[in-house]
Amino acid sequence: MVRLCTCAVYFFVILCITTMVAVPLASGEYIQVCEPHCCENTEMCEFTCIFIDFPTWWLHWFEPHPPHFDFPPGGEQQLCYSYASYGHVGPSDINSHTSTIVSSQAAIFQLSWPGSNLDLILHSPNGTTINSTSNASAVYYAENTTFKYYIILDPTPGTWTMGVKATDVPPGGEDYFILVEQCFNSDAKFNNNYAECVTDLDDDGKYELLTVNVGIHVSIPRNYTISGYLYGSDQSMITWSIDKKFFDAGEHIMHLDFNGKNIEESNVNGPYQLRFLTLLSGSSDTGITLCDANNDNDGAYTTYAYDASFFN
Repeated sequence: MVRLCTCAVYFFVILCITTMVAVPLASGEYIQVCEPHCCENTEMCEFTCIFIDFPTWWLHWFEPHPPHFDFPPGGEQQLCYSYASYGHVGPSDINSHTSTIVSSQAAIFQLSWPGSNLDLILHSPNGTTINSTSNASAVYYAENTTFKYYIILDPTPGTWTMGVKATDVPPGGEDYFILVEQCFNSDAKFNNNYAECVTDLDDDGKYELLTVNVGIHVSIPRNYTISGYLYGSDQSMITWSIDKKFFDAGEHIMHLDFNGKNIEESNVNGPYQLRFLTLLSGSSDTGITLCDANNDNDGAYTTYAYDASFFN
């Protein structure tokens, strides 16, 4: 096996509003409790959030006097501008909620419920429908038994419609909570350190993998997921990759392995750009929140000018 590596370091400042996303957490972890102050004209809410140190669920979010508050290591009080709403959906019903997205900064749309099964369908201001089967490079979807969510890396500003559909609920229907946020938590951030490697797995003189190593700074020990898309010099999307690992606090490297066969079949020569880079914390069991994202038009990182024929 032959591996060739080059390195580059990029330095820039990412300005964002940090947030705490309310999701069910495992025993021994913390849940965030937020007090909303909402504007009727825009439907946007300012949330003052603090941590609560016992397992609970989202129905406790807006209790006026939770029993005990504490900040976990690295935690702090934060503000976020969001849309949040409770609802109830009956069998075969579809409820609609609207929220104004004010910029193209990454946004998260999340639906939570106690049991049964619900579906979340998004409609953008330009009429595009986004569901769990949508195949788009700027959309990340995940689900568990009691929540579903989308992360839209470059949402179109304007009014978004969220459809809550009952797919399997009891005759009396199901309660739910829906949340929209355009902000990030503080669990981890990209540290702007990148390196690339090409790997010849079978020693045939061609590369089966193009790997981009992405550095992250972790503040809170947790499971982390990174995803990114490889774009060609003709601005076409060639392939994508994902990596998942548990990290303690500190500086760490995550690896995006891009399939060499996809690069060869694209017939597009480099340099290639790493775009729509997303960093998430948590898991499907504890809930997943958005830590950091890069949807810069120039990409987060640009590779060497490879010839597509170098890969297979």
